[in-house]
Amino acid sequence: MYLFELVGDALTQRSFLPAPRRLGDRLPLDLAGLHVGDLDGDGLDDLVIHARRPVRPGDVLQGALRAHDHDLLVYRQLPGLRFAPLLVGGLAPVALAQLDDDAASELLARDTAGGSRLFVLGAGEGSLPPLVSAATASAAVPEAIDPWIAGVWRRAEQLVHLGLRDRASRLLERTAELGVPIDVQAELHLRAAHLGALDQQYTRSAALYEQAARSPRVRERALRAAIHDWTRAGRFAEALRVANMLLRAERLDAELRREVGALRDLAERLLTDQAQPIGRFDRPLDPAWQLRDPLGLRRSPHEGALHVHAFSDQGTIAALPVRWDARHLTLELDLEVLRAEWSSGVRFEVVPVGGQARVASILVTSGGGGGIAEHLVQCDLPDGARGKFLVPPGGSTTGAPAQRLVVRLDLLPLLGEWGCVLAAPDGQVLRQERGALAVAPIAGEYHLRITGLADRPGHTSAWAELAVRRLTLLGARATPPRDVTTLDRLRHALVDGDPAAALRLADAALAPVRPAAPHEPEAGSRRTDATGPAIELAPAGPRERGSPHPAGSRRVDATSPAIEPARLAALLELGRWREAESRLADALREDAPAAVQRDLLHLLRTHREAFVPLARGVDPAAFSRLFWRGWSATITHARGDTLADRALLLDLADPPLAAAGGPVPAHALELLLARARALARAGRWVDAKADLEAALRALADGRVVGPLAGDGEHAELEASLWIELAELAVREGRADEAQGHVRRALGRAADRHYVRALLQRRPQLAAWAAGPAG
Repeated sequence: MYLFELVGDALTQRSFLPAPRRLGDRLPLDLAGLHVGDLDGDGLDDLVIHARRPVRPGDVLQGALRAHDHDLLVYRQLPGLRFAPLLVGGLAPVALAQLDDDAASELLARDTAGGSRLFVLGAGEGSLPPLVSAATASAAVPEAIDPWIAGVWRRAEQLVHLGLRDRASRLLERTAELGVPIDVQAELHLRAAHLGALDQQYTRSAALYEQAARSPRVRERALRAAIHDWTRAGRFAEALRVANMLLRAERLDAELRREVGALRDLAERLLTDQAQPIGRFDRPLDPAWQLRDPLGLRRSPHEGALHVHAFSDQGTIAALPVRWDARHLTLELDLEVLRAEWSSGVRFEVVPVGGQARVASILVTSGGGGGIAEHLVQCDLPDGARGKFLVPPGGSTTGAPAQRLVVRLDLLPLLGEWGCVLAAPDGQVLRQERGALAVAPIAGEYHLRITGLADRPGHTSAWAELAVRRLTLLGARATPPRDVTTLDRLRHALVDGDPAAALRLADAALAPVRPAAPHEPEAGSRRTDATGPAIELAPAGPRERGSPHPAGSRRVDATSPAIEPARLAALLELGRWREAESRLADALREDAPAAVQRDLLHLLRTHREAFVPLARGVDPAAFSRLFWRGWSATITHARGDTLADRALLLDLADPPLAAAGGPVPAHALELLLARARALARAGRWVDAKADLEAALRALADGRVVGPLAGDGEHAELEASLWIELAELAVREGRADEAQGHVRRALGRAADRHYVRALLQRRPQLAAWAAGPAG
């Protein structure tokens, strides 16, 4: 951090305060926020900084610490512009305030190592609670060991206090290999294993515990710890082997025998579950999956992946009924983030049937602020978020390759623990977090659900797409499907990539049924269509008014609104354009049901090449409205997104968004502004200027009608149009014209400070931001 003094018109550096560095890798902390105030009442301003330790591959977060280890960095000012640093762990500054009658300011700080409590520092006599200290607690030197081994042990404990547990553990392990007595060797292995477990290197710690068990004196204790760590590592075959080894002991405490027996039975059950996976996508989906929104899923057999598409406000896409005995639960996803627009997300959750409280869930989302987009993987438990890992952004919103990662959430009620692990596809653990299980789960019927964020405002167009290569659920087993309906088979056919079968099922379900001939099944029975599956027929009944067929000879069409979206998608995939086109006219109406509009938004994103030209040809005005709803979040929050620019330039190329003399819907102005920016990025400056001038003419003529739909930012829209024109004028060397556009932007601004801020972000326009409006 640099301190400058303004001397005349120049800034002069007066001091430099380097950021503290991590002991392990000498990398500096991230200084994320600054507060200035007098903390000690001496009349000199002190500095309070929010310092974060960004998590890197291999880092471990112990207990409740989060994905950034937060610190409070205080620089107390001394005479002569000198500063004394103080680093306080587990706190993040919120604000400085004068809350009492003394000269010193009080510091409000948030507890980031516990329950997010707020502390007021400087008002009162209390003391802060200690941080979790198990990670740095010392172990006493064992008695009756050689002095040189005692020296090595003390050196290892010094390394532990410096936060270098892995070095300490490996030092003890190497020492145990130097031919020391077996009981001393066991003590060294036990301490090395304990330190390895604190770093959550459970495969290594379990193996070290087994080595320690060669000493009869610690055999039971060491083997019990090995079973626990093999279970934590997901190595259930090893846990079963060690459990059987321990149970063969003749003299085993009854309570320990029960505990080990329960862990052995659990390991056998989980090994069986591993051999019968429910989430392989190189084959048709398990019929037990209830597909609520088939347009949100698509299985890709050649990839062996299930593609999940979701808008932010979307609810349940699919659900799998499962039975869980509440002994253990592992939910693991091997996935690629193909696209994650700002504020979008997909959740995989386990919830009780008939309830809404999540027992466990994994959330993949995108967010951030200030022009920063972050991808986040988060594990949630009933008492809140318990694993929160930032991952490098990738996918089509970033221009970087899609990120493939493995995330695993473990509930281990027998150990009273939970764990959240982020790993590379090759199994290398990148980040992990573990803690005590606060809420005991209850055995019963559950659903494994795939959903959007669901709790966002309606009409939120942020879009996410994931490719799930493997979904593993251990400890809970799928419930066999009960009544498989035609609608179920239709949806599964579409998701499994068989549009022809889906279309046959849809036609059979919606078609009138001819009266039964003597050789045909009677109404109320079942018949088989060309696809093979049986189709339920409605029972016979009285003739409907105005219909030549009895009421029973027509399919009961309560499910036709649910069938129609899948039918339209199948038509698009089979290239039957005319039939698809004939069905789009009613669906594109402004008063179409909300569910129909949502389905069209999905088709706009998932079937773009076929859907866009058809919908645009059927009703250009309705298509522009649909386009705005489907793209507004990305257009607003992620300028320069290649896919969004392509959609703006190609999909909106034909419809006249601001026809001369006619009314212009409000959303069309936002589209003209967004397309003008995309055109300018593509070097098509003349076309960009035409879009901007068309929007301004519509505003000047008073032809803009209707409110904005979608979640786009529309504050100071007219000023934004003038600013874009000014940018184009500067590019072409017309400075006077550009300055005139800036004056108009400021003159028409409802919030001149905001518009000045917009101008100051443009280096070529910033000099005119403070000029008088004219």
